Amino acid sequence: MSEQYPLDLPHTPAFAAEDYLASDCNAAVRGLIERWPSWPHGTAAIWGPKGSGKSHLSAIWGTAAEARPLDPAALPALDLASLPAPCRFVLDLGARALQAEAETPLFHLLNIVRERQGALLLVARAAPARWKVGLPDLSSRLRALAAAEALPPDDALFARVVEKLCFDRQLAIDRPTIDYLAKRLDRSFAAAVAIVAALDRAALAAKRPITLSLARAALKTIRNTGE
Repeated sequence: MSEQYPLDLPHTPAFAAEDYLASDCNAAVRGLIERWPSWPHGTAAIWGPKGSGKSHLSAIWGTAAEARPLDPAALPALDLASLPAPCRFVLDLGARALQAEAETPLFHLLNIVRERQGALLLVARAAPARWKVGLPDLSSRLRALAAAEALPPDDALFARVVEKLCFDRQLAIDRPTIDYLAKRLDRSFAAAVAIVAALDRAALAAKRPITLSLARAALKTIRNTGE
């Protein structure tokens, strides 16, 4: 029998509204999303570090608003005149900065959204008011946006995040193991994603369920590799 090696297969996170984990630390961003469609001029922004739940919230809003994702790289070539009314978009910059050639198109898009009673959700790592923008009119508009920060998870939420990520990957894990990991990881969603991915690989390689000893080994692995 040939030796089998674990494959790092892609998995799809559950981004439905019922899968979102509400807590005090994300009350501000949840409140902002829930206030649509009363956003001033139809536009709002959520911002925060990688893995802070922004993608989940923007997916929830996108479904509710029937909005479509807009690639930031496509902004300069966007045919604004042909946009339907109302036009609704999610513009997720990820870790990227807004490119200079996209500044004027974004400014015009904000105007179109306002004029046609559309909606636009901006998603980024940094607050729009702190974006380095050369176009004065756009800079002023961004500073005036309704915006909310996605904060790092509190203790209770962090444990629930680890549990949910395991569930998304169909990994069985008991509460003592979750609590063990939650007390030893950085309080960030990125750390939760890293440990669950390491648990998945370790369980597959060992061909056995997740145990406390397996969790200790996975934790040591991500610390040694800097994941």
